[in-house]
Amino acid sequence: MLADEQGGDMQAVHHFRLELRQATMPMYVASYLFPFLKFVYKTHRVGRWIFDYG
Repeated sequence: MLADEQGGDMQAVHHFRLELRQATMPMYVASYLFPFLKFVYKTHRVGRWIFDYG
């Protein structure tokens, strides 16, 4: 009985970790993508300002 209970717990922990990984993966990607997109946007804005106003 004890082995079954431990096996069930391990399965639940594994399932939780899988859900956690799926939930955090978009945030992981966004945490790298957002600063890059912000840099591109700011570079475009500065370049456009220089183009317009010299």
